Amino acid sequence: RHMTRAKQEVPHFYVSADVDMEAVAAAAAGVGVTAAMIRATALTLRDEPGFNAHWTEDGPELRDDVNVGVAIAVPGGLMAPAILGCDRLSTAEIAA
Repeated sequence: RHMTRAKQEVPHFYVSADVDMEAVAAAAAGVGVTAAMIRATALTLRDEPGFNAHWTEDGPELRDDVNVGVAIAVPGGLMAPAILGCDRLSTAEIAA
C-alpha cells in the first residue's frame, strides 16, 4: 500500500549504469550479490547525500540516516523490508 501510494504521489527519478559484476560475484560468494549491491548502494547514498532524500509535503528533505529497502516478491504482492543504518554494516551483516 505504501509503495503504491509513493509511486503515485512522489516524484521519481532513476539513475542507471552498466556494471561488470564478475568480480563482485566472485568476492561475494559467501554472502551473495544482493548483499554486496545493498552495501554499495548504502555507501553511495552516504557519499552522495543529494540522492539520500525523503519526500515531504514541502519537497525533498535530505536524510542523515541511510536505510535501504529491498522489494521481495511474495505470494499476492511485494514485501519491502528496510535495512536500517546499512551504511554502517558490513556486507556479511547485511546478508544476515
